[in-house]
Amino acid sequence: MKALKSRSFWIVLMVFLLAMGIVVMLHQPDSRVAYSPFNRHANGTMALSELLKDSDIEVSALSSFDDLDTAGDDVTVVVVQSASLDEKQIKHLSHAQHVVFLGTQWANLSDVTDALSASGTSAPSEQLLTAQCQWAPGIRAESLAGSLTSLTLSKDAVFHDGHWALPDGTTIDACFPLSTSQNSSSFSVAHVVTNEGRELTFIADGDIALNSHLAESGNAALLINALGERPKVKWFDAATPPPTSVWNSVSVPPFLPRMLFAFLLTVIVLAFALGRRFGPLVREPLPVEVKSIETTIGLGRLYEHSHDHVHAAQYLRSGSLHRMTKQLSSSSSLSNDDVVMLISSRTHRHPHEVHSLFFGPAPTTDRGLVDLAQQLDTIESEVHPL
Repeated sequence: MKALKSRSFWIVLMVFLLAMGIVVMLHQPDSRVAYSPFNRHANGTMALSELLKDSDIEVSALSSFDDLDTAGDDVTVVVVQSASLDEKQIKHLSHAQHVVFLGTQWANLSDVTDALSASGTSAPSEQLLTAQCQWAPGIRAESLAGSLTSLTLSKDAVFHDGHWALPDGTTIDACFPLSTSQNSSSFSVAHVVTNEGRELTFIADGDIALNSHLAESGNAALLINALGERPKVKWFDAATPPPTSVWNSVSVPPFLPRMLFAFLLTVIVLAFALGRRFGPLVREPLPVEVKSIETTIGLGRLYEHSHDHVHAAQYLRSGSLHRMTKQLSSSSSLSNDDVVMLISSRTHRHPHEVHSLFFGPAPTTDRGLVDLAQQLDTIESEVHPL
């Protein structure tokens, strides 16, 4: 029967661990941070993230700056809230070969590229902007419904053979001009290929990626094609850079902290289930007749070894009360108050003192237990039968 119970316990434990593992692995982090791919609310980009995942593209948040330094040709880094970029972040971004800047309002792009700059010019949502460029994602999107902000090309840019170009060999596909004029200098989207081969995509109005706007016009088509050219997408929020600690290092799986928490919880459950429970000592029948003094000493030593002062004090008090009431009265149904008054009358001690000695709080130290034993011995010596 005991073996059966033990086996059942381990079966329940294994099922519990399996369930915890499944919950941990399937758990999706929830967020309310603006533009976060884990934010399912109106100001998040979870809908875009799910569409990319449906296309077998791995989407994850940047866990450390090492991700930028080691980003290979198979990774697209998406930068949101680029107005918060600092020199350190820009330096790390320079190692990434494919970067998409999602939202450039108030951003200083001069340290990122000389090809263009952020502009405050906007177009209302009622104005339909057409691609008018040769960049494939722009052509597939066809149109956008206005733009909250825009991009302005460098004065050194020259239009040639369907592209804009700089003297150093950098090429620019400027898409979705805010004006129908051929001389328009403000664009909503630009795709830059540097003379070193880096690809930089600038989408001026980052709000087109939000859950609340993704379904409008050609927003989804533009973003899926711009971000989905490579099998991995790393999301980088310039306003909330990744903390640097061992737990978010690229070498640590993101589910490891939750797995460790589940393991710790399991250890605690096992400790309560299998741990030894300490309580009052249980009297058991002895195989031979043993003197009462020997059992008393034995119990006392056990209590001393376990530091169980409460039960030791209770044992001393009950033994002393039993002996004194046997001397003072033949009745076996005396209440505690009756016993206190009886002992008080024989010893001429105040009833409160007697009550405190026999029914007061138990000592919590070895010294307090010794003092109690001495006081009990003294009061017993003062009791004389009638």
